[in-house]
Amino acid sequence: GKQGLQAVGTPGAVAQVLAALIENSLMHGGGTVALRTRVTGNQAVIEVTDEGPGVPAGLGARIFERTISGRNSTGIGLAVARDLAEADGGRLELLQQQPPVFALFLSRVARKREEPERPVR
Repeated sequence: GKQGLQAVGTPGAVAQVLAALIENSLMHGGGTVALRTRVTGNQAVIEVTDEGPGVPAGLGARIFERTISGRNSTGIGLAVARDLAEADGGRLELLQQQPPVFALFLSRVARKREEPERPVR
């Protein structure tokens, strides 16, 4: 992905969101779990995907609701992950159901411009 990318987020919260997405991929997905980063506008995007069967058709719109689960879990993980993302001013979305692609959007940190040297007086 994009190197040197910086975004606004609480380190612990971002780590928990990514952990929830990776755990879901390992538990419910299949094959290789991949993380990708990209930039869109003023946002940094971290995508998590796997090669599994994806999110069942009837669950796509409701996957972030509490107690909604496609495969015998509590249905709390993605709801909490979305709450954490929103608390940091970001958002968590299901971009694609099959294969599954979840994306965490965070505001980018603006790079500081180097200021020209000023003469010392």
